[in-house]
Amino acid sequence: MSKVFDVTKSVAPKGRTILLAEDLNRVRGDSDNSYLVSQFSEEISRRLDMPLSVLYIQNTPKSLFQKNRSPVLSATQKEVFESLYKTMSGEASNVGFYVEEGEVAETLLSWSERIDVPSPRFIIVSAGKGAGVKKTFLGKVTENLVAHAKVPLLIFGPAAIENGFQIDEAKRLKILLITDLSRMSRMAEVYAHYIARKTGGHIVLCHSHAERVKDFKKSFTAHELTPENVEMISKNMLSESKRLYEKRLDYLKNRGISCEGLFLSEEKDFVKSVLHEVQDDYDLVLMGTVSHSQAALGGSARKILMKSPVPVLLCRASTITH
Repeated sequence: MSKVFDVTKSVAPKGRTILLAEDLNRVRGDSDNSYLVSQFSEEISRRLDMPLSVLYIQNTPKSLFQKNRSPVLSATQKEVFESLYKTMSGEASNVGFYVEEGEVAETLLSWSERIDVPSPRFIIVSAGKGAGVKKTFLGKVTENLVAHAKVPLLIFGPAAIENGFQIDEAKRLKILLITDLSRMSRMAEVYAHYIARKTGGHIVLCHSHAERVKDFKKSFTAHELTPENVEMISKNMLSESKRLYEKRLDYLKNRGISCEGLFLSEEKDFVKSVLHEVQDDYDLVLMGTVSHSQAALGGSARKILMKSPVPVLLCRASTITH
């Protein structure tokens, strides 16, 4: 690992940080992917009062990697890094700039386990636009991170990039927290509470009971249940969902967190309902997913990541929070 631009006297941040995976893919002054994501990262860092680590990884296959060789940036890349430093590093800022050489996904995955660099609380990555079949994928690096990252990922997806999303500095954060009320959503709930407390943000707690019932009805025939039994179980499930949901709302209110509920009980398209909701002045979506698996990202979660006009913080059930 080598830190770049010693002439700027950039000081490595102390403690837990936000890690921005910078791709240096920009023309100075353009509103491209890197510009949008770096501006967003700086604002999130400021609001959370948390240091920011900016990391550029020169993608080098293992067969060509030389452990003791220092990465060499092109003149354009140096210019971008210098511009980033001037923009993001004032007297009161706490930003560290790094350059690494290696395979991108592997380097990012190992970053949270190293002791020679600041440990990230979450990683910010961008997923560019796709066409045709690529519209259903987030890119090789992002897909790999989603499946294996041990810390949450804040993904600036294709729609957020196309939308030119930026946080309004004058308003408080509006957060859509999607929960299925199970262990899978626990880390997303923890991170939403943390962000709301630190920033004075507002949480909209979203639960789709209809999705839960739909999944149950798909499997009831295998259990040889009668329609009457299915109806009775569905009513019991609704009662239990409402109880757990209200308990979570009360938890937020009792801790002084501004919040409101969005309980989806009608059998409508869940993804469309979420995407329609986030058009209403939101800044962030949080949701959970399952543990280490190439199939960690379900169909609904993938569609939301691809089509959300705002960034999505994806928290796996097994992500590290301490």
